[in-house]
Amino acid sequence: MVPFKFILAATDFSDPAQHAVHRAALLAQRHGARLGLVHVVNPAPFGRVREWLGPSAALALRVEERRARLRALAAQLAAVHGVAAQLELRIGNSFEELHRAAARADLLVLGQRRRHPLAERVLGGCALRLADTCRQPLLVVRQAASGAYRRILVPTDFTPASDVAAVVAAALEPEIDLQIFHACDASGDLLMREADVSESVIRDCRARQEEGLVARMRRSVARLGLDSRRMSFALGRGSPVAATLRQAQAAGAELIVTAKARRSLAGITVPGSVNRLLRRARCDMLIVPGRLRDPRQAPAPASAPAPRAANMQGVRCAAAGTALRGPSWTGPQPPAALFQAARHGAAARPAGE
Repeated sequence: MVPFKFILAATDFSDPAQHAVHRAALLAQRHGARLGLVHVVNPAPFGRVREWLGPSAALALRVEERRARLRALAAQLAAVHGVAAQLELRIGNSFEELHRAAARADLLVLGQRRRHPLAERVLGGCALRLADTCRQPLLVVRQAASGAYRRILVPTDFTPASDVAAVVAAALEPEIDLQIFHACDASGDLLMREADVSESVIRDCRARQEEGLVARMRRSVARLGLDSRRMSFALGRGSPVAATLRQAQAAGAELIVTAKARRSLAGITVPGSVNRLLRRARCDMLIVPGRLRDPRQAPAPASAPAPRAANMQGVRCAAAGTALRGPSWTGPQPPAALFQAARHGAAARPAGE
C-alpha cells in the first residue's frame, strides 16, 4: 500500500527543515516513493546587496550558493537513507512558490519553527497558511526523524473528512497500531448536575455514552475496510483541541493525523480548530484535506493561491445513500467512491449513528 508516490520536502536549511527532509526521506525509502527537495530564494531581503553588486549579480550569487547547498543535502540523504532526490530551486515569495510546487506532489513536508504565540496568531506562518490553502496532504515536522512513526493519533468527529484522515493514517504506517480518538461533549454532565441529578446516574449515562461512541468508532473503521483489531479507541472530554492535545501527550503520540474541512458539527475538522492544534501540538502533524486526489492520477496544473477568504471553502453535505470507501491504494475498494464522496460532501450515516 503506497499512500504517496511523490513526496516533496521544503527546506530553508534550518534545523526544523533538516528534521523535515530526513522525515520525508524516511517515508520515501519506506514506501518506495520519489523524493523531491525544494528551496525558495526570496529576493526581497537583499535590497542593499543589490545596490552594491547589481540586481542580477546579487541574485545569481544567492541562487548558486543555495543550489550548492541543495546538492550537498541531496548527497547526505542518499548516503544516510539511500534515496535519490530531485532538486528544485525557485525564486519568489516563499508561501506562493511552495503552494505552486506542492500542486504536483502527493505529500508536502516542511518543518515549523517555534514562534511567539502572539506573533504566530497575528502574522501567521508558512505552515499555517499552507494548511489553509494547500489541496495536498501537509506533514508539519517538529521532531527529529529517528525512524518510522510508532504511535499515531487520529482524532475523529465522524465526518467524511475524519474518515479520509483514518484511511491515510492507516496507509502511511500499515504495520503499527493506530489510536482513534474522539472528544466527547461534556455539556450533558453539566446540565444534569444543574438539575440535581445524582452522580451515580450521571456516571451511568456517561458509561452508556462512551460505550456507544466506541462502538460507533469501530463501525466507522470497519466501513472503511480497515482492521479495527489493529487499532485502539480512546475518548476524552472537553473541547476537541484541548482534549486531543491531552490525549496525544498521554499516549506519547509522535504524529497526529487530522483532516480539514469547512463544516463540522463538533470537531477537529473546522479550519480554526486545525490551526489551533497546529500551533500548540508538540509532535508532528499530518493535515489531510477533506478532498483527496488519487495518487495514480496526474496532478492538477499549478495555480496561484486564492485569497484567504476563499480558502475556507470545504465539503458540503451530499444526498443520502452516498457510500464512503478507501482510495485504491488502501485495498480492494473502488477508488472513485472516496474521491467522489470527498469532492461532493458528507456520506450518509447508517441509522442510529
